[in-house]
Amino acid sequence: MTGERDGAGGPPAVGADAVPAAEGPGGEGVPAADGADADWHTPPLREDLATAGRPTIAVGAVLAVLACWGLAGQGWAVALAGAYLTLVGTVLTVIDWRTHRLPDRIVLAGTVGVLVLLGAAAATGDAWAVLGRGVAAALVSLVGYFILALLRSGGLGLGDVKLGGLLGLWLGWFGWPHVLAGALAAFLLGGVIALVLLVTRRASRTSAIAFGPWMVLGAAVTTALAAAEVPLAG
Repeated sequence: MTGERDGAGGPPAVGADAVPAAEGPGGEGVPAADGADADWHTPPLREDLATAGRPTIAVGAVLAVLACWGLAGQGWAVALAGAYLTLVGTVLTVIDWRTHRLPDRIVLAGTVGVLVLLGAAAATGDAWAVLGRGVAAALVSLVGYFILALLRSGGLGLGDVKLGGLLGLWLGWFGWPHVLAGALAAFLLGGVIALVLLVTRRASRTSAIAFGPWMVLGAAVTTALAAAEVPLAG
């Protein structure tokens, strides 16, 4: 899950998924402080949720209700899937922002939940081809983000790759242009934030910047366009 901080020149490493050194043994994939032979461990779900905090979960619930209302025209199952993803995405956003981690448990729970609900939408609306496109988009997103992670070590972490699969599944339901738009929006937002932090000297060229929040926000903007039936392709 965790990646190295980018020590090379250039802009801050967006999405490095690096755990700050001060976080200590509580971070995912961080060895216990018992020496070189200490076992690597992952914090339990309750610790991840505690990192997000109750206010985050409350805000996520409110946003989920709003998402469900905004997606009502897409059918009940799609609306519920969007609401669930909104809650999960809100929690992941705050955890990634605070710790540069995207916990596997939460990403997996989000993926399974969205897949089940979209499966229900496909079953009730005879939209199996649409679901198939979503699954294909998830795989393409996984591979795409993984390649990007390999091309620039420290630029993206495996948590970002897995989150990309989840968001690809969701945006793929609406169409391939939405998958592309969500990814482009994420990189655009992440780049702008990196530039702002550099200009305001709140980050240096070697700073790692969480990319998960901008992936979630990019998907949210793209979903809003889909719900408003704004065409993304001619």
